[in-house]
Amino acid sequence: MNSVEIVGNLVRKPFYKEYDSEEKLVRVAKYTVAAPRQNNKDEADFIDCTAFGNAAVYASKYMEKGDLIAIEGNIHSSSFMDKDGNTRYGMTVYVSRNQNYTSRKNKELIQNAEQNEKKINDALDTLNSSCNDNDIEEEEYTYCDEVPFE
Repeated sequence: MNSVEIVGNLVRKPFYKEYDSEEKLVRVAKYTVAAPRQNNKDEADFIDCTAFGNAAVYASKYMEKGDLIAIEGNIHSSSFMDKDGNTRYGMTVYVSRNQNYTSRKNKELIQNAEQNEKKINDALDTLNSSCNDNDIEEEEYTYCDEVPFE
């Protein structure tokens, strides 16, 4: 059985194209998923994916770079001759179903948080620069060593 399920992050926005065939319109989306390795979360495998039909339309409309997505499909292997005459092999997942786990609401919350953080940092920078421009001179204090403390 040739079946695969992958969960990972989208490397870049899917490339979407429509082709006019003799009988019908063919819709295709190509994208790459970075799937973390199970034993080492610092490493990832980059998996090329191709979606057709409704899965391609969904990918082009609802999936953005960095989104956490899940795909189901099967693996297709291919071979070709490079310019030096060497045979090269490749694998692509033909996607039958894809799902975006990064909601639009979460994206909006993240964008708002980033904008607020930038505003706060800008305000702090302005405040710090104005404080540095107006150096406050220390007043001279007279200290008396003869004051008794109990």
